[in-house]
Amino acid sequence: GLLSSDLWPILPIDNKLYVGSRGSGLSILDLSPGELHAPIVMIERAAVLGNSAVLQWKTLAFWGDPSPANIATRYRVDDGKWSRWSTTHTANVNGLSSGDHTVQVQALGLFGNFDPAGNRSLFHIEMPVYKHPLVVFPTVGVVILVMVFGATLFFRKKEHHAQLRESEA
Repeated sequence: GLLSSDLWPILPIDNKLYVGSRGSGLSILDLSPGELHAPIVMIERAAVLGNSAVLQWKTLAFWGDPSPANIATRYRVDDGKWSRWSTTHTANVNGLSSGDHTVQVQALGLFGNFDPAGNRSLFHIEMPVYKHPLVVFPTVGVVILVMVFGATLFFRKKEHHAQLRESEA
């Protein structure tokens, strides 16, 4: 913007436009194409339940145009296939294996520009309880102990009955 509306002759040189004003000096306008800023993506913490995750993100555009609700985004999990561009900023992902996973989100700018790197976030899917070593090993140990005690009881009872029959004979 120019500081004064009282302007005098204009001199265009290359990508610059020189404009004089009364009392405000010389203004130089740069006419070269400006940098197109891609919208910013902020990924929220994933809500994980079992082997599923609910992913949410927010977007912010340069100078607020377009509004955050109208910014198209796309996502992918673990460098998989990209989703379609959509103004929905939520994704439900099911059937994930236990371990670490990465979600990557890109936002589409007003003129179709986007940051190829987008924004990434890491989330973790816990191993099911029945597969966890802290559950498996004690459970196997208890089962073995029950089998040993059961076998001991069976053989002692069998021996006791044999001794009882022998004493009555």
